[in-house]
Amino acid sequence: FILCHTRSKTSNKHTSNSMNYKPGDLVHLQLSKSERRQESGLKLEERPNGRIYIRKVTGLVKRRGLPVEPGDELVSLHGTDVEDLGMPEMKRIIKDELRFNFSIRKYDPEEEEDEEEEEEEEQYQEQYRDDQQQQQYYPDDDEIRPGCHYILEGIKLKEYNGERVEVIQPAQKKGKWEVEVLSCQAVLAVREDKLVPIPQDYDDNNQEQEEEEEEPEPEEEEEVEEHMLSVEGYIIQPGDYMKLRGIKKKAKINGTFVTVLKLSAIRKEWKVELPDGSKMSVPGCNLRHVQ
Repeated sequence: FILCHTRSKTSNKHTSNSMNYKPGDLVHLQLSKSERRQESGLKLEERPNGRIYIRKVTGLVKRRGLPVEPGDELVSLHGTDVEDLGMPEMKRIIKDELRFNFSIRKYDPEEEEDEEEEEEEEQYQEQYRDDQQQQQYYPDDDEIRPGCHYILEGIKLKEYNGERVEVIQPAQKKGKWEVEVLSCQAVLAVREDKLVPIPQDYDDNNQEQEEEEEEPEPEEEEEVEEHMLSVEGYIIQPGDYMKLRGIKKKAKINGTFVTVLKLSAIRKEWKVELPDGSKMSVPGCNLRHVQ
């Protein structure tokens, strides 16, 4: 094997330990095997910071006394940074090649402490962001504010009941709020009592909402008119001239101009007429307003 240090010239002198190197020193080494089946003795591990470290030293590396110890960082193999090689390729080189060059950076306790401090700071910042978001989404008072999240409950358009919404602004009609349904970007105007505080353990992907068995009395039903269903801030109305977008099953009709006919409250879609006279139903998010 050949051993050299960045601060010194190449040396063929056998080194039995790492006492000559300081924490953080970069050491360049070469390991040669007499046959491929010999175990080099470099055991690697990838840590959360994305760097590769020496996990265990055995085999030739240990017998020949190379200055490699657990905790040292593997910097390069054959002059290529380890981050450009990937773990599978590094293991192949170490296992199969008869001779390979590699560079290590000696274990530095101070650097490890700095990394731990950085990790703690990242965890603190992440927790702070979560707390801020939680405070926004789950207000600890009864005041409704733009940006707060709620669950719709008891409105006339039943397909929206149980949906998660975000408050946009007060509606023109007193006592109502404009809200955006997050699953489809539809905008509705609803009364305050239809906005239920969202549980902190609410799962958008696994909603288990119980359906009400009794029909609400007419005077208690929420008045949600067709013209209040909108997308991207534009209120869709029958007779609007709009363009189709985001259609997956019939992608070739994307960009086609259509005329809005009416809202299907049951399917939560708009019925539109195409230039050839044919009709189809599409969600509001598949319509774009034409200026």
